[in-house]
Amino acid sequence: MRLYWSIRSIPELADLPERDRERLWRRGYRASLGSRRTKIAAVVGLGLAAAGLAAGRPWTTGLGALAGAGILFQVSVAEARPFWRAERNALRRHVVEADGEGPREAS
Repeated sequence: MRLYWSIRSIPELADLPERDRERLWRRGYRASLGSRRTKIAAVVGLGLAAAGLAAGRPWTTGLGALAGAGILFQVSVAEARPFWRAERNALRRHVVEADGEGPREAS
């Protein structure tokens, strides 16, 4: 599984203008929250943060929370990528039709 370090490193979002990238990111992220894998990742993330807190040192809490957030980010991106692909394809079709380069009828 490839690791994504930022929204710009996600292939489906990388070449979009900032505004569109952020809009699609939010929509895809929300769509991914309903999946079982994302819910499990959230529980694991909270567990890591709680384990860090239980260790009794402030830096372990932060480290656990950071690891949990990283896991949640990676899983939610994996779950949202099909959504982003579909959105990009729909956007391309819309732009092609608006430019008049869509399917033509035989004359």
